[in-house]
Amino acid sequence: MGVRILVVLPVLVVAACDTDRRGAEVRHPLPDRLPLPADIRPAVLSSGDPGRLPSTVGDVLAEGVPTASLGTFDGPRYTVFGKIEDVAPIPGGGYFVLDGHYAELRRFGRDHRYQSRFGAFGSGPEEFRWPEAAAVTPSGRLAIATRSGFKLFGPDPDGEGLEYAGGQPTLFADDLCALDERIYALGHRVDPAFDELRPGGVHVIDGETGEILSSFSSAYHADNRVVRLRLSEGMLACVDDPPTVVVGYRWLPYLVAFEPEGRPRWALRLPDYRSVPTVEFIGDDGRARVRTSLEEGASLTQTLNAVGTGHVLVQVIRLGPEDPERPGTHTGGRFDSFLVAAVDGIGARLASGQPWVIAADTERIFALGGEDYPVLDVYQY
Repeated sequence: MGVRILVVLPVLVVAACDTDRRGAEVRHPLPDRLPLPADIRPAVLSSGDPGRLPSTVGDVLAEGVPTASLGTFDGPRYTVFGKIEDVAPIPGGGYFVLDGHYAELRRFGRDHRYQSRFGAFGSGPEEFRWPEAAAVTPSGRLAIATRSGFKLFGPDPDGEGLEYAGGQPTLFADDLCALDERIYALGHRVDPAFDELRPGGVHVIDGETGEILSSFSSAYHADNRVVRLRLSEGMLACVDDPPTVVVGYRWLPYLVAFEPEGRPRWALRLPDYRSVPTVEFIGDDGRARVRTSLEEGASLTQTLNAVGTGHVLVQVIRLGPEDPERPGTHTGGRFDSFLVAAVDGIGARLASGQPWVIAADTERIFALGGEDYPVLDVYQY
């Protein structure tokens, strides 16, 4: 799929007291501020093939033909996608497609036939405001991350639909994944006592009640809250065997793996990664400001997914040149894809030209396709 990245990069203004170095620019990321375990030194991912990774994943992506493609330019409502944000496989072989534009989930069966839809834009219990991620537990409970909080749904009394089962309105997650009957959410919370956003890493949520059980990992360390939030943005992947939670960061070249209880397992640095600088400075008006500049060749981590059995697939976009007619739009970018073993972080770079993978399970890979309108391509292992 051709890649067009549209990025709006305003200069953000924050309270002057949020910066600790007045009169000088501070360029992030800084080595001593990274959200990495203190007792683990990140290894650099090898660009060679370690010889024991499953070739099926790379073969399917490089040479495979989709077993199904969903999405049309025009037709019945359920066939037209506005913006595919995520795919959440369902026990039994079906899957939900989360459409951010329509603020709804569409359910498809194992045979890829449309079954039903759920949700709408709004603030009600069964409505969403800008949904961004979804995950389903083995028992079929559905978790949704939105810009207005976290929501959990379970089967309704008739067993034919979903109903609201709880949530966390002060938890704002970038991504979700499920392991056993627990939901893992990467994001930040609002501290009610101070009405303040507090980046906090990974939050473990009870899949039955929606209550937060514990938290682990950490955020990027910065006094400036805008810098702290931006460089803590990321994504999650939950691997069943061995049970592992892997964290990736959108603006940083690192993966960190944890045991389900939060104990660090390994850390990894992606090769040939050129981080986008985030700069905090004091403007002419004396107020603290933050700017980010995307340039040709800069790296952004786009996706992180558990694939096959015991592995994660991480994809990094290398930005192409800026479109002179559309400032802020970079065209001609390409993906670098890396397949990594969850048990020890050993991995390899896959061949170039892979599709943009948005989700996967032990049987299928879901990738974005289409040039003129959103398409979901489904590949079978």
